[in-house]
Formats: sequence, structure tokens, C-alpha cells
Amino acid sequence: MAEKSGIDCSKWVAIGVAILAAVVAGVNAYVTYLSYNLNTQNQKAALFSQFQNEYSGIAGRFPPRLLEANFMPPRGSPDYKRLQDYWIFCYAEWYQTKRPGQEHFKDMWDDYYAGLIANSLEIPSLRYVIHDMMQYYGLKRDMMRAFYKEIRDLAERNGQPLPRT
Repeated sequence: MAEKSGIDCSKWVAIGVAILAAVVAGVNAYVTYLSYNLNTQNQKAALFSQFQNEYSGIAGRFPPRLLEANFMPPRGSPDYKRLQDYWIFCYAEWYQTKRPGQEHFKDMWDDYYAGLIANSLEIPSLRYVIHDMMQYYGLKRDMMRAFYKEIRDLAERNGQPLPRT
């Protein structure tokens, strides 16, 4: 029997199939990556839309005296509750964008929500209520303590530190 020279046809087919499988796997990985990014962007858009709707409801209930420099409603009053609702809403924004396992939302806090909240700290009645909440409720819960620290840091970076409790 004569010896064959070179690689026979079945080996070329096997090499071709292996190369084709590698190309298909690469395309599949790229499509998965694009799908993940699209899904992440859709989740961010849905969360942003949800927050916008919730904020509209809260802002619509702000007290008429919100921007008055000396407006400090007593704890337990309807106006205090309306301002407190704003801070509870801010906590929800912070938590949803910073919680463990949701790192893909972190840029929403850093690029958008932190700036909005920093601006709200320039409103005396909102500053008063968040400071009062920090004093009254204390820093007993880990997540609230982390949120209050974030608010305190925002205020300091903005050049308007909150009083220490």
C-alpha cells in the first residue's frame, strides 16, 4: 500500500469545522455582550422613568413655603412629612443605584442623582429636614447610615456641610 503525502481531506474538514466553530463562538459572545448592554440600558431607562414618575408625585406635594429661608416645619406636621417623603424617595434612588449586585446602576447615581440631591441641599427647608431626620432617627441601620454619610459627603463637597449630630 502506498503512503499518502500531506493531510487527507477528512483532516481539512475537521480543521475547517473547528475554525467555523471558533468564529460562531466569537460571534455568539459578541451578540451576548451586545444583548447584555442593551438589557442594562433598558433597565436603566425603566428605573429612570420610574423615579421620574415618583418624583413628580412628591414634587407636586411640596409645601408652598418650600423655598422660604426660615421655613422649618415642626416634626410630625403635614409639611414636614412632605419634605421627609422627598428624603425617603432620595434614599430609594440611592439604594437602587448603589446596592450590592447592581453595579451597572452606579453611574446613574454618580452622573445624575447625586447632583440633583446636592442641589436640593441648598434649599434650607430640605436641609433642615434631612438634618433633623439624622438626629431623630439616628444612624442605627447600616443602610441608612451609609445613605446619611453620602448626603453628608455631598453637602461637604458642595461647600455647605451639615451640622454634626
